[in-house]
Amino acid sequence: MRKDSWLGGDNGDRRRFARILSSRAACTCLVTQDSYQTALAEGRKHSALLSTISVNGISFESDFRPSDGECMSLEIRPIEGPDLSARIKVLHSRSSSNDGFYIIGSQFAEMSESDKQSLLILLQTIQRMEQDMQEI
Repeated sequence: MRKDSWLGGDNGDRRRFARILSSRAACTCLVTQDSYQTALAEGRKHSALLSTISVNGISFESDFRPSDGECMSLEIRPIEGPDLSARIKVLHSRSSSNDGFYIIGSQFAEMSESDKQSLLILLQTIQRMEQDMQEI
């Protein structure tokens, strides 16, 4: 198996890119809705708990429910490695088992080259953390 084969998706999943489950606190996430009226009414960024992440998108849990197709700004602050930001497009959202929270699936819509490199570092960090936890 190639060292970076976990980035591509031939793991029995039908997705083009493998998703990495992040059950550990590998980073913090902040999401800002694009709508000027929404931003004015909310007056704050929403925190988000990372569920899964891949080179193509991210799934997270937060305290608001965006509309399908809505675009938002995402900031990720890893515990190790550089911060990154991206524009994401919401693919779906559904109620979480936690009252007042929603699980949001999205794809990356825009990301700078340096943020793409930061994403790869984050994916490698999460992968390493998961492997370390399995060895314990």
